[in-house]
Amino acid sequence: MNPVITGAGLVSSLGADVRAAFAEYCRGAQAVHPLRAFDPARYRVKNAYEIDDRPPGGADEPARASRWLREAVRQALADAALPAGSRVPLVIGTGLGEQRSLELWRTAGAEVTADRLAFGPLPGELGLGHHVTLVNACSAGLFALAVGADLLELGAADAVVVAAVDAISESMFGLLDRVNARPPSHVAPFDEDRVGVVLGEGAAAIVLEHPTAARHRSAAPLAVLRAVATCCDAHHSTAPHQPGLVRALREALRRAGLSPRQVDLIMAHGTGTLLNDATEAAALGEVFGDALGEPLVTALKSLTGHTSGASGLMSLVVATEALRTGLVPPTANLVKPIAQAAGMRFAVEPVVEPAGGGHGDAHGGGAPLSDAPLDIAQIDAFGFGGLNAVALIERPRAAAGLPAAQAAARATTRTTTRVAVTGIGLELPSAANCRSLLELARGGVSLAAGAPPPPFESSDVVGPRGLRYHERATRLALSAAARALAAAGLSAPEPDIAQSAGFGVAVATDFSIAEKVCRVTELIHALGVEQTSPMDLPNVSGNVVAASLAIWYRLGGHNLTVSSGAPSGVDAVRLAADAIRAGRARRMLVVGVEPAEPAVAELLARTAARRDPGSPAPGLFDGAVAVVVEDLDLVRERAGRPLALLGEYRAAASLAAALPAPAPAPKPAPDAAANAAPGASSFARVWFPPCPHHDSAAADRAAAREALERGAAAAHRPHPVSQGLDSIDLGAVLGETSAALGVLQCAAAAEWLALSPADTAVIASGGCWGADFAALSLTGAR
Repeated sequence: MNPVITGAGLVSSLGADVRAAFAEYCRGAQAVHPLRAFDPARYRVKNAYEIDDRPPGGADEPARASRWLREAVRQALADAALPAGSRVPLVIGTGLGEQRSLELWRTAGAEVTADRLAFGPLPGELGLGHHVTLVNACSAGLFALAVGADLLELGAADAVVVAAVDAISESMFGLLDRVNARPPSHVAPFDEDRVGVVLGEGAAAIVLEHPTAARHRSAAPLAVLRAVATCCDAHHSTAPHQPGLVRALREALRRAGLSPRQVDLIMAHGTGTLLNDATEAAALGEVFGDALGEPLVTALKSLTGHTSGASGLMSLVVATEALRTGLVPPTANLVKPIAQAAGMRFAVEPVVEPAGGGHGDAHGGGAPLSDAPLDIAQIDAFGFGGLNAVALIERPRAAAGLPAAQAAARATTRTTTRVAVTGIGLELPSAANCRSLLELARGGVSLAAGAPPPPFESSDVVGPRGLRYHERATRLALSAAARALAAAGLSAPEPDIAQSAGFGVAVATDFSIAEKVCRVTELIHALGVEQTSPMDLPNVSGNVVAASLAIWYRLGGHNLTVSSGAPSGVDAVRLAADAIRAGRARRMLVVGVEPAEPAVAELLARTAARRDPGSPAPGLFDGAVAVVVEDLDLVRERAGRPLALLGEYRAAASLAAALPAPAPAPKPAPDAAANAAPGASSFARVWFPPCPHHDSAAADRAAAREALERGAAAAHRPHPVSQGLDSIDLGAVLGETSAALGVLQCAAAAEWLALSPADTAVIASGGCWGADFAALSLTGAR
């Protein structure tokens, strides 16, 4: 199955929609201007590629990224002509999110609430369904594309909106300035005289549909998605690694069933940095070999600056237009290509001639570069932490002629794959393990931190080497992961990262970098950028925890950071299982982590005061939890022990609607009667309700309980409530757990089911400040 793109939207520093921006790109226009967002006296870099949409006077304001994201999605929905109120899922990729809003809250007193940092209100405003925000550095847009494609592949949706956005943040701008040997004035990808990266801003969105659904509503495809490949270098927090890029490039071609000679256009990542450009060019040379000179190559960042997490999806939208029109925007500022790029055929000339035939049209702003059609485009995106993503798209007319055998080969899916939890680990000063946490929860003991968190030494668990520049959230996560991997019997890292390509990472966190972002921004304001530490650059990137886990434990597979508010933990577990079922991984390490740090406490207290007037702010959770999930066949191959099996996932605006349907009773093993716990049920014997601290979650619980009763009645079985349903409220025990709650619930449920394998558990998170609910069932691994 090859999904089709049926709608696209774009907001750029060179145009407010797809056609306007593409015409400017083809003309070779560059959006670089003197820095507007911040006081230039604090920086050595004086330019940026900003969207000029601030109010008169130029003062910065919060929520600019949300504004562009809303507009790009609106354009894509209109272009696809999706019916109003379709409530299709929304997958957002971003590197910085609303990080700039957080900085303005801290330094200028801007009105910002925690829920808006994760784009929480946006889906409801646009009539969309459940949303997931992936904070995946510079490759976030293409990782979001991979997740969206997997949802279609696995039958979880018929259509999905994939979007990406980034606004320049002061902490990232400042630390990139700090690490440059010389301050760059513009972006010059692959040029001998390139100096470094200059940030830009933008948003892009597409509607991705199952081809059958698109045909059913007579939607004309703009392009066909042939493949998206993802992996992690597991090598360095900021520097690229050629073997990782090569793996991603080859995997994309393998998934698409294409050879390098069939690629007509490469939208290069091309950041203009010394190491990144040389590494990307060398990786392309290694993969393409003597075909390297055949495709046209261009680098959009030479025109727009580095738009961070939005860059990959912006390049994909531009590639879609290039396939449609036959026009390719030039790579600006390329005078003398670097040695590694020798033999590459760069598009360097502006395309400004009136359309006169071929594949160009009046909307494209120019003429085709050659008479040969552009059929296949490759889009590269490589990000901090070694996160690599490569997409291949095809012109619809070319895709229509695919051999039937080739199309059938790509229609396979792994929806029947069973996913097991095999290891759990907890790093929480007040509870030694999940069993003790369950005991405390059932006793109603609160562990929420009302005072500064106690001292914590991750070196006691993972050893002292390499921890110096890791922040608290990363150290907590490393420790929890060590315990989970050991419990799963997987504690020894692979000596060869390529051998761990099937082992990925998913992290759920909303606030892991908030304290560092605030501190860096305050330091820049007080003393200037030269007083910051270059070692803090990865620590203001929202994917630092996931990247650090991959590097520390040498996990070279799929890598996600989920930062969508309260449902993030359940969503992270679900996306890890989806990655396994879609063949992106065979096992995943899932971590939920939130640090109880001053900036987080203040932001959540202010949000609670504004959204829940009169309610006391809950104490903060301070800790991390990790679970290992694996393909059950792989567990059996290595004679591992499954603790629980992941079941059905649902998400909805109400808790009752989100609860999974009762699972059918599994056939008992011959010795099941002897091993079953007393009173064990085939239904939801235990459930873990959402956070109780904020508005709608508490109000929805009674309706959810009634829904469980109705579901059991419909199955013609006695409901376990009558037998004494255990409700274990971890939010009440641990305080404000934010994104970590769902992973905590998964770990606790797996612990329960390991002791009572005949039971079924349901975990549910969300509802805080109007967020959707996400729920997942787990069954015992009898």
